[in-house]
Amino acid sequence: MANAQPGQVSLLARWERAVKQKGYQQDTANTILLNKLSLQYLYNNTDSALYFAKQALELAGNQRYELGQAKALYSFGSAYYVAG
Repeated sequence: MANAQPGQVSLLARWERAVKQKGYQQDTANTILLNKLSLQYLYNNTDSALYFAKQALELAGNQRYELGQAKALYSFGSAYYVAG
């Protein structure tokens, strides 16, 4: 994740702050943030894209947030497609 672009840096900083907050596991905004991070890393670092997609999928599953799960699965598919 050392190759982060400016937009990625702000999203990454938001995620690092969010993880420390009470209620992180219950807030669907964190699932959305993880999905955004996954898509930000899609073309530059597919390993990171897959990592964030996995985190989003797990979090959305725990929250029973179906749209978040669907977007995480989309992120997985996109990352695997780019990885070829």
